[in-house]
Amino acid sequence: MNYIHFIGMFYDSLELTDVFAIVRFFSEGELVPNDAISFRLVASCSVGCTAGDFGPAITLPDSSTQSLTPPVPHLVNVPQGGQRTVHTTYELQLTHPGGDTEVINYFPPTQGPYPSPDIRCDRILSGAGCVIPSFAPTLNGLADYPAVSAHIRTAQAGGLPGAPGTTPLHRLADAAKAKKNRDTACPDSLPRPSGQTCDEYPMARTWEGAWTSGGAFSRAMVPEAENEGAGGKFGALVRYQRLLDRDAFWVDPN
Repeated sequence: MNYIHFIGMFYDSLELTDVFAIVRFFSEGELVPNDAISFRLVASCSVGCTAGDFGPAITLPDSSTQSLTPPVPHLVNVPQGGQRTVHTTYELQLTHPGGDTEVINYFPPTQGPYPSPDIRCDRILSGAGCVIPSFAPTLNGLADYPAVSAHIRTAQAGGLPGAPGTTPLHRLADAAKAKKNRDTACPDSLPRPSGQTCDEYPMARTWEGAWTSGGAFSRAMVPEAENEGAGGKFGALVRYQRLLDRDAFWVDPN
């Protein structure tokens, strides 16, 4: 037997959903006609999370090689204005033809109940939702803003961080520090051509910004509409990926 595990989580919900695809990929001997293998999952959740019930065992008929389980919901309890990191574990119970039930507690690469990755849910950003914090998302779609995209591409080629596969950037939530980053890279005294604004990289809303990092940065004059559009893309990334302070992300200018 093999399995494929899908974890559904949402930027605007504290409910997690598990779905397993169970696949029979090798067997020995023959099944008695109309006999079957059945299985069920026993799910448990760490502190602050309520695990749903998998329900009755699912039958995998002789004529079928795979079956998709019904969704198993879990609900995470998060304090107002706070966050909580949880994980779930799963025990696979396999019933052989003839009625014997065996608990399969070997999920490679480790032995024991199968664990999910850590899942972080928060009420810090607007609403409430969940993400896998070990995953660093990528800010993309910037090709729609050619001047901004070209600036970022040049800055990354010159050694500044953020390109996928290099050193990531990290979101800065403090608005006062972000303003200091912006004022350092793009002071008001810097002349702006008509219809253009100053674009700084790394962005002011990152810990790699000009003031918070104290290191190298790049700036360029770009059309105001492009700068606003690219800023909107970053805002959407923060919202939909629920990037909290110091969370890592990449920037793909292409």
